[in-house]
Amino acid sequence: MARSNTLLGGASVDVPSHRTRASSVRVRHQLRRYRRRAVATFGALGFVVGAVLGLALAGLDGAEIGRPALHGAVVGTLAGLLVGATEEYLIPGLARRLGFAALNSFRLIGYAIGMLATVIVGNVLPRMALQGHSWRSGLDAFLEFGHPGRDMLAGVAAALVMTFLLQLRRLHNREELWHLFTGRYHAPTVERRVFLFVDLADSTTAAEALGPTDYSSFLRDVFRDMAESILATRGMVYQHVGDGVIVSWPMGRGTRDAACVRCFTDIAETLERNAVEYERSYGQRPQVRGAIHGGDVVATWVGEAKRELAFHGDTVNTVARLQGLSSRLDRTLLISGNVRSRLALPGYETERLGTFDLKGRRAPLEVFSVTANHPARHGAFQAERGEELPSPHG
Repeated sequence: MARSNTLLGGASVDVPSHRTRASSVRVRHQLRRYRRRAVATFGALGFVVGAVLGLALAGLDGAEIGRPALHGAVVGTLAGLLVGATEEYLIPGLARRLGFAALNSFRLIGYAIGMLATVIVGNVLPRMALQGHSWRSGLDAFLEFGHPGRDMLAGVAAALVMTFLLQLRRLHNREELWHLFTGRYHAPTVERRVFLFVDLADSTTAAEALGPTDYSSFLRDVFRDMAESILATRGMVYQHVGDGVIVSWPMGRGTRDAACVRCFTDIAETLERNAVEYERSYGQRPQVRGAIHGGDVVATWVGEAKRELAFHGDTVNTVARLQGLSSRLDRTLLISGNVRSRLALPGYETERLGTFDLKGRRAPLEVFSVTANHPARHGAFQAERGEELPSPHG
């Protein structure tokens, strides 16, 4: 049976029950797969960067290129795997507990130690494999005939470059960077996408209770907890809007296996799972509401002082209006009819609420509520407050 948790302002919002745990497990599996791909990508990037550095250093030394390129490729691959594994598995947890200076000091010291080990292993292993050295004799040969100091500096430089690229990927969505470099969307392009708007419920009360600085920290932690679910479902963060976030997928990807719905329910479960920590740190337990809508948008790069990918059209405006409607109807998740018709939702119940006139739309929108296999709740919260509910057309 689903549980009903109390929101900051006293309202009650249903959260996913144990019947949706399979969806959460699936999202976790997808997140692990995403991270493994990211680590492998950095290993491959390290291979290329290391081989190129090896060739460059061979040219400086006037040596034959084969052995330095091999050593560089091995060192680069190990360095890439080290950076990728650290950034994907270790740093996200530390980022919540450490400040900026402490976190980057950890990076610097950790990578320096890691690069020392990587340079040694990457130079000794090829000597063992190709020249029949033992570990000890291979190490002695590297220290006597190699360039350990220079290789160490090159390894640290490569680690810093890869870390910078990773941070750049986080500053801009991976898809955005790919589209920017490949030239896609430099001319306005029509495509069909689905959007999820996730917003904190009763955020005004939390903001007043915490004050601006603590509330900003509260939001930062909430957005950090949302990130794993977004990455796992291969969503793209389109915008952070106040205390909410808009996530987007191509229509096929977002509706396949109900990825857009699973993203929301997993976000809700993650925040519920971390509720005690939020209570201890902020005295507040975050709850979310959401809305999903999809349709045609025009995608293009805009801005000269700051480039960003923009989606123009009625679809984005409509999902924002739909999210506002979820608060008025006291529903955890609303979904438009045109997206609902594309989804298979085992483990969930949907209730048709009717068609609603939303501001800025000419035609009424068919709206469904999505819940986790429990009897749908109605607008008791609004009735208690004396609010007037929007009237459906059918």
